[in-house]
Amino acid sequence: MKYKYILFDLDGTITESGPGIMNSVEYALNKMNREVGDRDTLKKFIGPPLTESMEKYYGMSEEEALLGVKYYREYYAVKGIFENSVYEGLAETLESLKNEGYILAVATSKPEEYAKRIADKFDFAKYFAGIYGATMDGSLIRKADVIRYALDNLGVERENYDQVVMVGDRNNDIYGAKENGIQVIGVLYGYGDLAELQSAGADYIAKYKVKAIDTNGAGDIFHGAFAYGIEKKLELIDVLKKSSMASAISVQSMGGQISIPTLTEVEKQLSLV
Repeated sequence: MKYKYILFDLDGTITESGPGIMNSVEYALNKMNREVGDRDTLKKFIGPPLTESMEKYYGMSEEEALLGVKYYREYYAVKGIFENSVYEGLAETLESLKNEGYILAVATSKPEEYAKRIADKFDFAKYFAGIYGATMDGSLIRKADVIRYALDNLGVERENYDQVVMVGDRNNDIYGAKENGIQVIGVLYGYGDLAELQSAGADYIAKYKVKAIDTNGAGDIFHGAFAYGIEKKLELIDVLKKSSMASAISVQSMGGQISIPTLTEVEKQLSLV
């Protein structure tokens, strides 16, 4: 087992949280008499810290962004928090990983108070050694800081960070992990796209219903992760292990194609197009 600890982002990685977050942002913008504009813009709020997104996408000052967060929470804490669902198959994946001996934890920029409520509501807290998130007052909010906070609480020493892998769907997950010297699996079923994950420097990229790959001799990063249903699994790891080719290979996957330029490049990243 190459990795011992697996940190999961929450929004867009464990849960399909878009409706609640987008509705909460829209509520806040309406209270501030700001034009929402293209509702698709609200998807960009899923993942990064709220103040950062309000400043970036709606040109708010720091003071305005803090007010926006206050209004956001008026809706989110009562209704938006549960306008949410767990991705199909994730419970089975988490159970499998835990049973195999991995230590799982959540590391999210969402306030920890909310993250724990969601985990309890949707009954996935039982798979995790800890659920770690931001503080309500914003003193702990950067993803890199949340990751360190999670690892400190798990008792992971810095010299053992090579035993940790982060799983997330947005560039802030990747940047936060990289700041801590941790490898990252970017997932394409959430709210980030391939270009975002590639440009941020994900070490591996996994598509929905596809395993992430480790070609350094340690076998699968996850046995069964992102592959829900044995008959639907795409055994890319077997293809890679059995292939001695240095040239391009490609494997057909349900409705798409996974192209692997060279085995050397796969050691850093699995590209899906």
